[in-house]
This record gives sequence, C-alpha cells and structure tokens, in this order.
Amino acid sequence: MLRTRMARLPSLRDRLLGGLGPTAALDGPSLARAVRHGSEQLAVHALRLLSARPEDEARLFLEERLDDARVAVRKASARALGQRGDPRSRSALQRASLNQAGPSGLTAATLTDELALHFAAARVRCGGDRAIEAEQLDARDRRVFQTEGGLRRVALDVPPLPERLALELDSPPGGFDDLTARLRTAGRREQHVLLNALGLDGDPRALPLLADALCATDVDPGRGFTQRRLAATAIGRIGLRSATPILLRALKDEALDFEGRPGAGMGIQYPVRTNLVWALGEVGDPAAIPTLISYLSNTTGSAFGGFYLPAMDALWKLGHAALPALTAALATSPEPQATHALGVLLALGQDAAPWRGDSRPGVARVARTAAAP
Repeated sequence: MLRTRMARLPSLRDRLLGGLGPTAALDGPSLARAVRHGSEQLAVHALRLLSARPEDEARLFLEERLDDARVAVRKASARALGQRGDPRSRSALQRASLNQAGPSGLTAATLTDELALHFAAARVRCGGDRAIEAEQLDARDRRVFQTEGGLRRVALDVPPLPERLALELDSPPGGFDDLTARLRTAGRREQHVLLNALGLDGDPRALPLLADALCATDVDPGRGFTQRRLAATAIGRIGLRSATPILLRALKDEALDFEGRPGAGMGIQYPVRTNLVWALGEVGDPAAIPTLISYLSNTTGSAFGGFYLPAMDALWKLGHAALPALTAALATSPEPQATHALGVLLALGQDAAPWRGDSRPGVARVARTAAAP
C-alpha cells in the first residue's frame, strides 16, 4: 500500500520539469539535491528556481556552483546570482571568472562567450560598473588567431557581446511558458524572434523545441536556413552537454543534405555550420573535439573562407581538454590542419619555439611569427 501511494506522488524531477505541483513550494535543500545529484537539465532548472530563495544559504550554494564542471551549471549559477542582485556576490563572480579564464585563457574550464556574458551581467546587477564590463566583453569579441594566412578574427552570425549584454540587462526575454505558448501560433517572422528568445531565456526545457527546429526538413530553403541558424545559436546559448549529439548530427546533415539542395546558395552566404560549430564551443563538451579538429582543415567550405576559424575558436573555449588532440594534430597532420592546431595552442599560451624549424612551411611561419619580439 505504501509503495503504491508513493508511486502516485510527483517526483522532484516531475515537479521541476513536468509542472506537477507548485515548484515555488520546493525548499532550498530539495533544489540543492537536484543540482548535486540530478541531470544537467534538472540542475540548471533547479538553479533558476534558487534565484528566488531568500535564504543566505542559497546565495552561498550558488557561489559554490560557479566552479562546477558543467558549463550550463556555471552559467545558470551566475545568472541566478545576478537576479538576486546581492553585492556580496560580486567578488565570487570575479574570482570565478579569473579562475576559469586564467592569465592565458588556459584552464580546465575556460570561459565561453555566454559564460563571460552572464558573469558580466551578474556583476552589473550586483553593483558592478556596466561600462567596464561592456569594455571587457568588447575586448573578448576582438580576439584573433594565428592562421596560415596571418592573424584572423572569427566572423560569426551572432550579435557582439556588448550588444548582448545590453539586451540581457535592459530587455530580458519572456519566460519559457509565455514563449512556447506564443510559438504555437506564431507566423514566420515571430517564430524566428521566439527561437532567438528561447536561447536568450536559457530554460533547459526549450532544448527539444529547438532540436525540432534545427532538424526540420519541411521548411523552404530561405526560411529553413534562418530557422536552423537561430536554433543552433539558441542551443549553444543554453549550453547543455546533452545537445552535443544533436549538434554533431546537424553538422553532418547540413553538409550532406541541406547545402546541396536548390536554394542552398543562401546557406553558403549564411552558413548554418558556422553557428553549429560555435554552439559546440559554447556547450564545452570534450566529445566534440575530434569533429572540431577535423574542421581545422576546412578552408573553402563557406563564403567566410571555410569553417576552420569557428573550429579554432570552439577548441580554444574547450581549453585544457583540447590540448592532447591539438598537440597530436600539430605533430602528425598536414597543412593547414597542423598550422591551425598550432594557432589554437598559441592562443592557449603554449610555446611555439619547438616548431620554428618545422618542415611544413605554414607551421614554421606561424611559429616564427609568434616567437618574434
């Protein structure tokens, strides 16, 4: 009898994600257990709810989660602290940013763009200087990599970080329930706006909807390329590792199917794969490293000059986890893959001196350029 009665009670997971029972009634310890022991999706949703808990223990717990191994958890913790707006959290947010970025950008948990954005927004909401945060984000946006063709900056179909900071602070999107309700009856243009808003909102429950939009095959070319770019970007902004297989499959489909269809010229002008590779860097899952390494040799696949620059950027965001694969590619791969692997290693603070006399001209040139005073 007891077992039967218990089976009818909504579980913590159901209450968090399925709408069974008032989530506002969940106490702090229950939410903390969901973060520690639940899936990544469950942890992120629990952290979003913890932002409204008044207890000081909730603030301290959120600050501890800023060093979590999961990118999405760190981001949700920063966002929750920002929504609380407690000035005491500014030092913890600053420390976590420095720990994750490091003096050369190399640690086991390098900052992604979305992490940097949410750390900055949280510091502003906790009393930090908005102009300083915007300036630091602008400097990050201007990062360049050493490539076989010289210094190059990544071209992305993503708004600049200072612009996204202003949007985050001044025009936050509606909540998940409101956005999804509007999505059911939206026309084409509003649907695109809502897909973007779901990524900005960051609710993990949006992932299935965004995956459907990313994989839709019954959309005309012009609309389809825009829809898939927005869905890929939104998935990257949410940052769940469970999205990695979805993004990797979409990369293959985009190259083999969509880009070869009539009307695909629109996809070449605005390549969806650029956004997919960017999203893999934002998710921060080491499982994507082999695919990203393979894209280091892609120099002609888009109107932006190939996909090697987004791949370099994504590998840089993966930081320490990408070092073995980058080192192996540098040692054994032909140009330009080896050259671009070296470019990422240099951005991660590695020494170029051993490669100055390399037999591959591009590798030697990049190594000598990096070593020049």
